[in-house]
Amino acid sequence: MDENPGQVSARSLLKSIVHDHCRIGVVVAPHEPRHLIGYDGLRGLKKILATASFRSTSHEVFFDRGIFASASAGKREAETACNDWPCKFNFEQDSRKVFGLQVADLIAHTCATMLLAQLGVVKKTVKAGPNSGYDPDSDMPLEFELWAGLRYGFFATGPPPVDTWKSQLDFKIDVESKGLHISNSCDESIKNAALSRFGSMYLGCIH
Repeated sequence: MDENPGQVSARSLLKSIVHDHCRIGVVVAPHEPRHLIGYDGLRGLKKILATASFRSTSHEVFFDRGIFASASAGKREAETACNDWPCKFNFEQDSRKVFGLQVADLIAHTCATMLLAQLGVVKKTVKAGPNSGYDPDSDMPLEFELWAGLRYGFFATGPPPVDTWKSQLDFKIDVESKGLHISNSCDESIKNAALSRFGSMYLGCIH
């Protein structure tokens, strides 16, 4: 992609949409058996609906192709999992036509890379670049750059009261109770890595 200016521009625009207009919830689930992805996706959605406040009382939900075995299977699961909230569900959607799914894909890929780095699978550095607060030519872990761009966007509780802080390091928000769902089917190493990476977000200065 870095050699295609059009794709670089499109990715930058998607990132700006995420930064300016999106809140983020993360579902971590095994890729097999496939049907569990949809099952856990609905439970992640339910967690967000139960704990977050929205201007709208009704919601429209889109699932990409292949998340459920079929649209009818997704509908059956949704009727069981989310029947307490007024949601219109759209299953088996095409991301070439539903552009919001492209934004979701970008967030999912970003978070997956962060999780793989937490597990030690991804080991890559990038240049800090201009306007980063660091020497532009210094190397930083890829996952740090990705995290810095998303950390304010997660569904989360607020930081603890200022008078309880022992240091600025206490300035964290709790993501686990609102914006993070980890499947019971994940093995312990994945669960621990996901909690470590996404369970809370530090919001203080990173320079």
